[in-house]
Amino acid sequence: MSIQVSGGDRLVVAAEELLGARDDLVLFAERARAAGAETRAVSAAARALAPGAVWRLEPAQDRLVWLAVEARALAAELRLAAEAYAVAERAALARQHALELALLRALQLLPGGALDEGAVTVAQSGAAFRASAPAGFADLAARIPDAGPDAPQVRVERYALDDGSVHWVVYSAGTSSWSPFPGADPWDLTSNVVGVAAGGAEAGSSAATLSALREAGWVPGESVLPVGHSQGGIVATALATSGAAASPLLVTFGSPTREVRAPAGTLDVAVEHTEDPVPGLGGSLGVPGDRRVVVREAGPPVPGTGPLPAHAMAGYLQTAQAMDASANERLLTARGVLEGFTGGKDAQVTLWLGERVPPVPGGADGRGAIGRGAPASGSGAW
Repeated sequence: MSIQVSGGDRLVVAAEELLGARDDLVLFAERARAAGAETRAVSAAARALAPGAVWRLEPAQDRLVWLAVEARALAAELRLAAEAYAVAERAALARQHALELALLRALQLLPGGALDEGAVTVAQSGAAFRASAPAGFADLAARIPDAGPDAPQVRVERYALDDGSVHWVVYSAGTSSWSPFPGADPWDLTSNVVGVAAGGAEAGSSAATLSALREAGWVPGESVLPVGHSQGGIVATALATSGAAASPLLVTFGSPTREVRAPAGTLDVAVEHTEDPVPGLGGSLGVPGDRRVVVREAGPPVPGTGPLPAHAMAGYLQTAQAMDASANERLLTARGVLEGFTGGKDAQVTLWLGERVPPVPGGADGRGAIGRGAPASGSGAW
């Protein structure tokens, strides 16, 4: 499996490929120029020894000079093409995102309580257990809970380090329901719409994840490493950008969060399949940087994964395995951050089931948002 890794969003990935080809051509031009110089030296020596043999070398010399000039010209064209590609597709995606956002906001005006967010509660699912620290991206991907009826949507891992500090890794599931009317499971279309329109902070799934983290024993200020797939990526990004705790690493799979900028101290690893339409719902960041790492892959076909096979977590798990096998410097750096964050310790693990409370008539539903003051119990605000 071949993956593409870049700093920035998917436009930058494509532009970097073109610029990489440009760099190869520039290198080829330099080598052709050097070879031409060597040919001229050989021609001079041959002329002194055997004037009649020079005619065999002079065409090769002219050919090398011509190749060097052509390679440089093509390299310049590729650089312009890379810049034009990024500008044109960024503009197209911006228009697409504007239409999508307008549609999402229009859906919130549907009658009958459609897409009306409410307060949430969480309850621990099963007993706590011990687990080893994740060794890489594949372990992170495999630990994201499966979305499904009555299944826990949040996994919380507590790491007690040798220096006395406590670190947390929290995993959030993807969407479990696509009904426009809010149900008991906060990981639904309502949280998707609210999450994309409001940057994740107002979504019921975000509030439930935060409540689970607090119920597990997290204290504001203790570092958190958020991981999520799809809607879980919206939740993870909201946690990383809330400002309530340091998040040295953020890992998302198929998440529509391109326009959300992670804090300066957060290494943001966004994994996207090229045929997955969901990341495109988050628009386009369009700004490269060392703190944002985008991994692109065509998305391995996984039978029986529904109408969006490129979005399925099973395929992203395979991509995560390829990331672990990669020698890419950006990915090695991210894995180093993960290893340092957990200290290689075993974790205390708890699983959590979030539920949405039906809205109270009159709008007094007590819901909370990440980063706001404490609302009614169970809403999960900081």
